[in-house]
Amino acid sequence: MDQGGSFGGFKIDKLTASNYHTWKQKIELVLAFRELDEVVFNIGSTNVMLDTAAAAEFRKKDAKAKAVIGLTLSDEHLEHVRGAESAAEMWLAIKNVFQRTSLLNKLAARRRFYTVSMADGERILTYINRVKQLTEELKAMGVTIDDEEVAMAVLNGLPPKYDH
Repeated sequence: MDQGGSFGGFKIDKLTASNYHTWKQKIELVLAFRELDEVVFNIGSTNVMLDTAAAAEFRKKDAKAKAVIGLTLSDEHLEHVRGAESAAEMWLAIKNVFQRTSLLNKLAARRRFYTVSMADGERILTYINRVKQLTEELKAMGVTIDDEEVAMAVLNGLPPKYDH
């Protein structure tokens, strides 16, 4: 099993079909910590740089950001970014795969949210965090979920021993 990588003491699990939102948040934090987020998220000027030193620095940061992103992708998902020429292109390609807002993707995400249940032996905090992650997945697709719906999903998925 691919374990992911360690980036300056930060452990990032490889991107899988089920951990996109957690992976995304961790990668964004690592990129910000390493001051590489500007090349991925086009922070600041995106104009062609005339200063060759600045252009060289940008290319160096872009290569590092590509490495951070690429080394945390499973072989299966590495295929999605194979032709990307920049870290920003890699990020967009991954986002297009995992944050598609089609009707079918929204339906599947809603189904996961409304049928979530606590697994045997699962800690309550782990379960609640899983529900929160499903909520964030829906919100990223533009679906409005209020706190009451989240509470109902959590309570509905609890095993009978929590009925009191």
